[in-house]
Amino acid sequence: LYAGVSISLNALYVLEIIVIARQGRKTFKCSVYRIFCALAIVNIAAYIFGTFAFRMPLYPTFNLFYSTMQLASWWLTALNSFTHYLNCLSEILGLLLAINIFSVLYCPTRHDEFWRRRSVHGVLVCLLVSLVPVWPLIDDVTAFHEVNNDPLPGDTWYYLDATSDAPESSIVQNTAIVTVGCNAVSALLYAACLVRIYLDPVNRDYSAERRLLMLGCLTTLCSLPYMSTILYSNLTEYMSDGKIDLTTFMFFRLPWLTDLKFLSPAPALLLTNSSIRQSITNMLFDGRSNIMRRVSKERLELLRDISV
Repeated sequence: LYAGVSISLNALYVLEIIVIARQGRKTFKCSVYRIFCALAIVNIAAYIFGTFAFRMPLYPTFNLFYSTMQLASWWLTALNSFTHYLNCLSEILGLLLAINIFSVLYCPTRHDEFWRRRSVHGVLVCLLVSLVPVWPLIDDVTAFHEVNNDPLPGDTWYYLDATSDAPESSIVQNTAIVTVGCNAVSALLYAACLVRIYLDPVNRDYSAERRLLMLGCLTTLCSLPYMSTILYSNLTEYMSDGKIDLTTFMFFRLPWLTDLKFLSPAPALLLTNSSIRQSITNMLFDGRSNIMRRVSKERLELLRDISV
């Protein structure tokens, strides 16, 4: 059941990206959708790599598989660095989305002109800035370590650990700074947008802006449980002098925790945007109709050949 839900949400991401790419010059011209597509691609990758590197090792079901990766390897270092990079990139792209929606409400006349080219530049800046928190991981020695959980006898699992001889900042601390900082600023921007909509003395139709704002608010709200876990992990590491906190690992076993963070924007866009719903429906049914017409045509040709 869980695998079916996660696969369905990732498939919904793909459908939304295809629809926006096909109709970007007509229905989805706003730069918000381009940034959303970038966020969707990153979230899909972060979910896949994060599941393999951080979540599956926590379940004893996969012990036999991860027990073969307890020796340090360059590809494990690359996996650890890239997965943390995707997590940070997702947070920063979420902040870029909030800035874009904020400018829709506060600079409506200049928004399209400003973001027409700068949306791509903004994504590129996010790609570069996200390297800063994870840069110390590149030269680390990384391997999966076995943990025997004393509170739960017989519950053995693994976690991906990176060690380095060089002094460096903690990746847990860096991730917490990025996660809390981006979500806090995004929340402030969305709060300012709400103030703009409900206290604006000018009587105008904000229906389109409300839909975009609802998308942003839902995305940020669904990130809060993940952010709280990251913050808790950072605090426990600081208070225990870098020792492993088993409660943190148990939190990350929760199947919905990272799903809310990385997969919730897909149904959020579907719920808040009628154009997306209509476009996906048309694409699916038009594709089915084309297949049926093609099959019917092939059958007719086959019958003609047989009759001849």
